[in-house]
Amino acid sequence: MGLLNLTAKQIYRILPKKLRLQDVRSNREQYGDYYLDGKYQFRVVMPNIHGGSGAVSRGLLKVCRDSVRLNTRGYFDLVRCPMTGEDYDDIIRERIRQRYVDK
Repeated sequence: MGLLNLTAKQIYRILPKKLRLQDVRSNREQYGDYYLDGKYQFRVVMPNIHGGSGAVSRGLLKVCRDSVRLNTRGYFDLVRCPMTGEDYDDIIRERIRQRYVDK
């Protein structure tokens, strides 16, 4: 999707606060643990900031997007701010409910 040009700085400034990530750490990429209602759900991947202002590559953006379990448009909305942290929590809660209903 051509509209999805995000920089590492944009992603790193917004996601940890919006998703209330805990234990943010760094290796090749930045990682943080996402908790919902006090229970660990999954690890969120964010690109490392190396001082570059260019857009994050498509491959790394896909890894980051998949780590938060959203499609391309949803990830774009999460980073660019139409989606709040509470909206995201509701999406994850609904997916958890659906997983149990489908079983």
